[in-house]
Parts: sequence; C-alpha cells; structure tokens
Amino acid sequence: MKTISQLAKELNVTKTAVRKYLTDDIRNQFAETVSGVIYISEQGERLIISKLSKNKAQTEKASDSANDSENQSETVSGVSDTVSALVSTLQNQLNVKDTQINDLQTELNKEREHNRQQSERLAELSDKLAELTRNSQILLKQEQDKNTHLLSPGDTSDNIGNIASSVNSKTTLWSRLFKKK
Repeated sequence: MKTISQLAKELNVTKTAVRKYLTDDIRNQFAETVSGVIYISEQGERLIISKLSKNKAQTEKASDSANDSENQSETVSGVSDTVSALVSTLQNQLNVKDTQINDLQTELNKEREHNRQQSERLAELSDKLAELTRNSQILLKQEQDKNTHLLSPGDTSDNIGNIASSVNSKTTLWSRLFKKK
C-alpha cells in the first residue's frame, strides 16, 4: 500500500494528478485512511496507473500506447483475480451451508421416525388397554351372574352364609385376572 505522494513520485506525476484519478469508487474499494493519510492498495494503484496511462497515451507518441495496453492487462488481470477470489470464497460458504442443511435434514428425519415409532407404540398400548377393559367387564358380569344364581329368594340365612363362604373361598375376579403362573 502506498500513499498519494509515494505513488506520484513513482509515476513522475503530481499529487494533484493522482488525486484526480482517485475517484470515490476507487477510494471506497481500494483505499483506506489511517491517521489522516490515504493509503492506496495495489489494485487501486493499478486502476490509477491505468487511468493515467490512458491520459498519457492521448498526448504521447504511438510507441507509448504499447505500455498502456500492458498496464490495462495488468489491471484487468488484477480485477479478474479479485473476482475469482470472491467467487471461491462464496462457493466455500455455500458448501458449508449445504452441509449444515443436510445435517439438519438428517436430524429432522430421525425425529420424524422416532415420533412415528412412539405413535405406533401408543396405539398398541391403547388397543391392549381397551381389550383388558372389555375382558374385565365380561368377567365382572359373569361373577355378578354367578352370585345372583347362588342366591335365590327362598334361601334361608344359613344357606346364604354357606353360599357366601363358598364364594369367598373361590378365587375372586382380581385374583383370576392377576394370578401368577
């Protein structure tokens, strides 16, 4: 990076001439100010040199125009290198984002599979609970019917006691449902 004075000495022109070609676009893109001193990057130097060369080419002999073409080629080459570097940087960033998206998609697929399995398991348990509820209701009804047949209207209190003790000695509904094998 060079100052305006350094660039003017190198090119054998005045500082005013360098400032003339240091446009706002070049200053914004290729220069920076540190403690009030403007420093021009190499690419900015090339652009200024290119513009100065164009101006000199109009006032100098035809032999000098060959040098102008060379300077322009260098400027185009410098800009091309900058664009290539920018494209490379953006491509790398895009690849990183693609990887992040793929990772998130994989995680999402895992979550969906887990939720599907949980839903299936919940449905199975719900079906088993419904079946157990039906079976317990059937057994309860059978037990109630059995107790109703045991007690007839003409039974005496002794017979009722005998029937009650025989019912108590039998296995109850819950002991039948949850008996150990």
